Amino acid sequence: MLLVILAHAEIALQQIDASDRLHVNLTEISKAAKRSVDLTRQLLAYAANRPSPQSAEPNESLKGTLNMLQHLIGEDIHLVRRPTASLWLVKMDPSQLDQILAISASTPATPSPTSVR
Repeated sequence: MLLVILAHAEIALQQIDASDRLHVNLTEISKAAKRSVDLTRQLLAYAANRPSPQSAEPNESLKGTLNMLQHLIGEDIHLVRRPTASLWLVKMDPSQLDQILAISASTPATPSPTSVR
């Protein structure tokens, strides 16, 4: 669709005199269409790199992440994992879960010394 708009704007630009006041408008339409094509290309590239959600059991997904998180937050804070039996499967992107947990763990609220285990 954007290519059709861009093509028509380019054809119109070739048929109109540069001194015509519509030339400026057609030039702006052409520029906007080119920017939109670039943006669409970037969005499609981003979408192609996103892994699709997978069915996963949350306890298993968290197990592998905990070691990484413990190294991330340091020795002063100890993570405790209390898995719950018989959790249902969820559709999730494992890499996004890791990112969310890493961001949450690396920017905690300042805990009081008595609340940290």
